[in-house]
Amino acid sequence: MTEHRMRFARDCVKQTDLPLKIMAERAGYSHVNHFNAAFRRFFDHPPGTLRRNKKK
Repeated sequence: MTEHRMRFARDCVKQTDLPLKIMAERAGYSHVNHFNAAFRRFFDHPPGTLRRNKKK
């Protein structure tokens, strides 16, 4: 289940400019901090890093 949530979140970060709070809610997390921590554990970097790299 976590893998599915994280892959969904990664795709959202790459393909949209939605705020992380909205992505966290759509991925099933009640708090953006929990989402950020889970994303970092799964991918070894926070979602903001992926978003910044996307814009380059």
